[in-house]
Amino acid sequence: MIIATAGHVDHGKTALVKALTGIDTDTLEEEQRRGLTITPGFAYCDLDAARIGFVDVPGHHQFIHNMLCGVAGIDAVLLVVAADEGIMPQTVEHVRIMDLLGVDRALLVISKVDRTDPEILEILESELDTFVRGTCLENAPVIHTAAPAGDGIDELRRQLKNMEAQLPERSIEGNFRMAIDRAFILKGIGVVVTGFVHAGQIQTNDDLVIVPDEIPVRLRGIFSDAQPATVASVGHRCALNLGGVDFTRTRRGQWLTTNEASFGTKRVDVRLKLPADAKRPLLHWTPVHVFHGASHVTGRVALSEDRQLEPGNTQLAQVVLDDPIVAMHGDVCILRNQASDETLAGAMVLDIFGSARGRRLPTRIKQLRRMENSNPQDCLQALICDSADGVALERFRLNWNLTVSEAKILYRRADAVLIDTNDDSRAVDPERWKKL
Repeated sequence: MIIATAGHVDHGKTALVKALTGIDTDTLEEEQRRGLTITPGFAYCDLDAARIGFVDVPGHHQFIHNMLCGVAGIDAVLLVVAADEGIMPQTVEHVRIMDLLGVDRALLVISKVDRTDPEILEILESELDTFVRGTCLENAPVIHTAAPAGDGIDELRRQLKNMEAQLPERSIEGNFRMAIDRAFILKGIGVVVTGFVHAGQIQTNDDLVIVPDEIPVRLRGIFSDAQPATVASVGHRCALNLGGVDFTRTRRGQWLTTNEASFGTKRVDVRLKLPADAKRPLLHWTPVHVFHGASHVTGRVALSEDRQLEPGNTQLAQVVLDDPIVAMHGDVCILRNQASDETLAGAMVLDIFGSARGRRLPTRIKQLRRMENSNPQDCLQALICDSADGVALERFRLNWNLTVSEAKILYRRADAVLIDTNDDSRAVDPERWKKL
């Protein structure tokens, strides 16, 4: 299980992780000098048979881009609120981001309880209960801690253990995808990249591709959850030693995938969600900063159903990007305003093959609504029934990140006529085929 901290600067997130793991995640000289987290830090601890990874993210608003990089792919969130300060601006910002990401497991920690009295704590608990209502933190267990003294740490461990036991096992289906958030050279080892594995599984000596730059590499070694391993799987944080690539060609924001999945896109059709506490409606063609995985690009939002999106509502839209991202159906992006100082919305990816024309047509809107189905078999069948000229199967496979073998099984199960063409295969509704 990978769990991220969240909360305002100087509310004790790093101290809490150190109390749980014994590791100080503030490793940079500047972090130690300034006494605040700048980049995400990582630590692990073993609770009986469970290994839990922690991502300690920055709580200062100037480093929100680093915070967004750190929370991509997490299983749960640990919101930390200091008893002597209460709810602060980045408390609000971080909860909004977690809610838009769809994080559905959380613990709420009131830190520094030794700095205030019981009456203030009671008031703060009431305020927090109201604040998290309707968010991913609603009904989350509340734990009181004083990290330096060790108060509440045993109870926090118990709650973490319970959460890990209830976490469903992730499927290793799909092509391997890892969001690269760090790249460096290790003496005697070579190029190493780190990140969260979002899908699939790979083994040592597998051939991979760094996308969207299309750089072929070979996997030489694996560290999974800070331990040597022969396999890297979905749901884990990994450090991978790569061969066949110059370090200067690696960077944060790239993805590591298999040859079957390498694809970058600059037009993504999404379901857009505006928070209920948004200050204003989101207008058509609004310039935005898009955070996806560990990548950060700029672009604009083209609304598909109306000219503006009201707070608390959702709408189909297309995100038109200045640089390509490597996305798939079901990924979630966070959109911030042009100055990148305010979180605007969350966007769930529906189709990575967004078209520049016809995005507002009723047929396209109906098609995208069909693509909101979370089951690829049901989605494919619905698209086949609706499409006059059939479904392009290779596009469907790439959009859903299916391996070639998984896709073939899916196609055989579909009620459709499969037609091979020079550049693609298509699935056509049998009744439509008879009429043709």
